[in-house]
Amino acid sequence: GPGVWNPLPFLPFVDAFFLGEADGRVVKFAERVLSGEKGWTEWTRSELDHYPVEQIRGRGVFGEDAYLLEVSRGCTSGCRFCMIGWVQRPTVFRPLSQIRSMLDYAWSQGFKRAVFISSDVFHPRIMDILDMVEEREMGVSFPSLRADKITEEFVERIASMGVRSLTIAPEQGSWDERKRLSKKIRDDRIVEVAEWARKYGMKHVKLYFIIGLGENPENIVALVKRVRRVIPVKVSVSVFVPKPFTPYAFLGMEPVEVLKEKNRYLKKKLGKIHTVNPKRAYVQTALSKGDEKVGEALAKIRGLTYALWRKYPGMDRVVHGRYWPKIMELVDPGVKRSFLELELEKTEPTPSCEESCSLCRTDRALCEKMFIYLGHPN
Repeated sequence: GPGVWNPLPFLPFVDAFFLGEADGRVVKFAERVLSGEKGWTEWTRSELDHYPVEQIRGRGVFGEDAYLLEVSRGCTSGCRFCMIGWVQRPTVFRPLSQIRSMLDYAWSQGFKRAVFISSDVFHPRIMDILDMVEEREMGVSFPSLRADKITEEFVERIASMGVRSLTIAPEQGSWDERKRLSKKIRDDRIVEVAEWARKYGMKHVKLYFIIGLGENPENIVALVKRVRRVIPVKVSVSVFVPKPFTPYAFLGMEPVEVLKEKNRYLKKKLGKIHTVNPKRAYVQTALSKGDEKVGEALAKIRGLTYALWRKYPGMDRVVHGRYWPKIMELVDPGVKRSFLELELEKTEPTPSCEESCSLCRTDRALCEKMFIYLGHPN
C-alpha cells in the first residue's frame, strides 16, 4: 500500500514488500516469499474485479457503524505533487452490480453509514449508488471532493441524505499557483460550490491547503476570507512532502523555519486552523525520498523526533536536496520517467486522462484495458 511505495528505508527490518494493489494476489505473494525466492520487482494494478466479502468492524475515526465503500481506485487529474494520480493511473471504477452486492452485505451486517473512501467518488453512476444507499436506509459521508466534478444536483442530493458539510482541496490560494501544480480549480468554482452548500443547508465547508511549494500565504488568507463571506469555513494546512513517482519527487522540502513562519502567519490572519508541524514533515520526507542509508539511520536513531534526525550526518541533503529518489530507478509504476521530467518543468495544467491522452504510460495496453472497463460500469 501507500506506506511502502518507497520500501528502501525499511529494508533492514522487512523481508519482502508488495508494491501496488494486492487484491487477489496476496496468497501468491506469500507463497513466493515462503519459498525463499528473492530479488524480484513487480508493480501491480487491480481491475477491481472482486471485492472483500467481509469487513472488520472498527472503532476508529469512522466509528464502528461505518462501512468503507470503495467505488473507484486511482485518479486521472495528474496533480504534480500527488502520488495517487501517478501510481494509480488511470482511475478504475467498480461495476454497479458489485457495489450493489457490497451494500447488501453492509446492510445485512447492520452498518448504518456508507463512507466513500475513493480518491474520486464521482463514479459514472454516482446518483444510482446514492439511490442504493438510501434504499437501505444508510447514511453517507465523503472524503475531500473534486470541486471540478461537483454539481449542484449532487450537493442537493447528499444534503437531503443528512450530509452537513463539504470538503474540497484548493491546495493553493490563487489560480496562478494552482495551475502550476496542475490543480484545475479556479477561485470562482470554489466559491460556487460553497454557495451550493449554503443553499442546501450545510453548516460549513472545509478547505485543505498545502504549504511548502513556494506559495504566497497571503493568497490563502484572501481565498478563505472570500469563501467565509458565503459560509463558515474550517481550514486545514499540511506541509508539502515530496513523493516518489510524481513530477515533484525531484524537489526538496522547504526549510522548517520558513514553514513555521507561514503557519504562524496563517494562524494570525485566520484564527483557529489545523496545521501540521513541519518537524514531522522533515522525518516524513526522509522516509519518502530516502534509500538504504536512511534505513541505517532509522536503525540507529532512537525515535522519530526532528532533533535527532536533523543531527544525523547527511540528513539535510536527503530532505532538502533536489534529486530523483533512488526507488524510481528500481521500480516502474507505468508512467514514463521522461514524462515526469517534462511535468516538473511545466507551469500550466496538463489535461486529465478524461480530457485527452498525454501518452504518459510505458504500457498503453493497460490504459486501453482500464478505459474499456471504465466505460461500462454495469
